[in-house]
Amino acid sequence: MTRLSHEDRAARRAKMVERVRAGDSIESIAASYHVTNETVRRACAAARVPVPRRVPVPVAHQCSFEILAALMRGEVPARVAERFGISRQRVDQIRVKAIKAKIPGFRPGGRSS
Repeated sequence: MTRLSHEDRAARRAKMVERVRAGDSIESIAASYHVTNETVRRACAAARVPVPRRVPVPVAHQCSFEILAALMRGEVPARVAERFGISRQRVDQIRVKAIKAKIPGFRPGGRSS
């Protein structure tokens, strides 16, 4: 592979930044230019373009309302945990947050009413 000149590298970085601005993923841009994700991030940092972080949202956060609804219908927390593929502890954490938020139907010290 031939070495790129300074100008060619700058042009390539500018193209990467434009693709980030257009909404392409860091991973796809890096793969198309045969560079690392970090190279794309650095090009964006140099151009002062924010890089969106794609943080996976846990299932329990995606389904919190569904979990609350199941608890309010009187479903057993262990069954709710199994159905959503989360721990019983996480179901209890969601229930406690509902109690602290004073959501009707949830009371301290027991199951939802």
